[in-house]
Amino acid sequence: MSEVNASMAKTSEVANNIASKIEEVKVSATELSSNSDKVNTKAKELSNLASKLDSLVNQFKV
Repeated sequence: MSEVNASMAKTSEVANNIASKIEEVKVSATELSSNSDKVNTKAKELSNLASKLDSLVNQFKV
């Protein structure tokens, strides 16, 4: 009977560890998604600035 209890305790410990790791992955995925959105926004801003710069440079004739 003590082997069964020990086995169940170990199984519970492993299950809790897995649940903890899944939560860590969830948090990381959320952070990654948020950071990806920020990168996308900044890339759009950079593209707009590049277009404005291109327009300004094209005003000059050589």
